[in-house]
Amino acid sequence: MKITFVRKKSLYGFAVKMKIWINGEVVYKLKNGETYVYKSEQVKSIRVGSHALIKSLDIPFVNAQEELEIKLNFNLGLIMSGITAVVSANQTILGVYQDRI
Repeated sequence: MKITFVRKKSLYGFAVKMKIWINGEVVYKLKNGETYVYKSEQVKSIRVGSHALIKSLDIPFVNAQEELEIKLNFNLGLIMSGITAVVSANQTILGVYQDRI
């Protein structure tokens, strides 16, 4: 299984790294505009977050896909900010996930 994480380059949150948790472990800290490829036999859970003022996002996961691409972006809120994730496979969008701000 191959999962590609793509963080959209943005002026908002450019200095803040997004932490990627897979199966409860931090596997990478994604910088602004960066792409990270994760390969593993089994993935049980995916979570993306940063720090206390940005809500973490749990991404519902289906192990059936051989390759996934997850595009990530910060959302600006009045009190707290959040993250949006667009999950796709073979150029087909499987879901758009966003924590309510």
